[in-house]
Amino acid sequence: MNRKKINLSNTILIRKSFKFLRNRENKVGKLANEYIAEKIKNLNEVPSIDGIIEFYKFYPINLNDQVNQENLDELYKVFEIRNNDDIIAFLNFFKSVNFDKSALFFINMDFPVKMIPLEFFNLLNIDSLIIEDILSEDKYIKADFFRDYMFFSFIMPVDVKNLSVENLSFEQLSIIFKDNILILIQEGIKGDIFDIIRIKLNKKDTILKKSLDYLLYYIIDVIVDKFLVILEKIEEEVYKIEEVYKIEENLFNNKFFNLSNDLVIGKIYNIKRNMILIRNFSLKMLEIIKLLKANYSDERIQNYYKDLIDHNYRLIDVTDNLEHIFNNILNLYISHLNYRQNDIMRILTIVNTIFVPVIFIASIYGMNFEYMPELKWKYGYYFTLFIMLIIIIISIIYFKKKKIL
Repeated sequence: MNRKKINLSNTILIRKSFKFLRNRENKVGKLANEYIAEKIKNLNEVPSIDGIIEFYKFYPINLNDQVNQENLDELYKVFEIRNNDDIIAFLNFFKSVNFDKSALFFINMDFPVKMIPLEFFNLLNIDSLIIEDILSEDKYIKADFFRDYMFFSFIMPVDVKNLSVENLSFEQLSIIFKDNILILIQEGIKGDIFDIIRIKLNKKDTILKKSLDYLLYYIIDVIVDKFLVILEKIEEEVYKIEEVYKIEENLFNNKFFNLSNDLVIGKIYNIKRNMILIRNFSLKMLEIIKLLKANYSDERIQNYYKDLIDHNYRLIDVTDNLEHIFNNILNLYISHLNYRQNDIMRILTIVNTIFVPVIFIASIYGMNFEYMPELKWKYGYYFTLFIMLIIIIISIIYFKKKKIL
């Protein structure tokens, strides 16, 4: 790989990093309501979609007591979202629900966010600035605390069976926590990482049914753990690359440059780019988790968030270590490129130095003067070649003796 390709990889990283800034162009001079209206104005032109809305109603339990919940009116309902009519059907259902304060409600909306009716947000009295954040295509992490609800925006990896650490996909996740209602809004990308939450919510003795605070914690914990899994795969990939290509052993000989080094370095850059995104995620997530921990007085849930903080520190430590490994490999590789270039220049300089006297002699006898002493000599041609050869041999011996060649 040459310098041009390395710079191209850096350019790709910069473009990824500043995608948020480029998206600002679509919002210049627009208030939140104007941006929202623009995002949803062409809903009728949206093709058929493949999404779901999951509605859970359950009652808080005390796990220390043996409580029989069979007689409690729990509810689990799934709405398959194929078009706008399915969304309207859910909205009508949502209006008809009696949000009893003694019950807890969890709603998971997994379809394109711009298809969510504004009436749904109006029923919850959600601020237009928050709606703008939900409809935005930007990938960012934030937390907003209002008088009667909390809003969180996270980034989570798209759950795919054949996870590639080189080409990770990320999905924006929005959470609205209002009274006894917790709403999880996804982008509608096929597949997610919350199957474990669905399984636990279908059990009677899960701590997630103790309060929505525990459910919120568990959602964040699942996201963080998924990133830890990705980092484990990145570590495995790094060790695999090191084992297969033996970079440190072969970097200063020609073997490494015979092993598809373009693919190797390109793979390292792709992995490093995703790792930087994960590190940025963990740093911002750490701030939010610390804020949430300070917001609770319950010692038990504080301990849960304390454990979550430890997980985030683990994320940061692993990304720092991996970044150090990647930087060492890339710096070593670039240094070796410079060494090879200097070596090539050294060889060219030596060759040029050897042939300068030869070229000088050839240029003298290439002049078109009529009277030159050796022009009429029978052995002049062979003598000149002999002198040139002697000069070349002497030069080579000299450079060998000085260990230049």
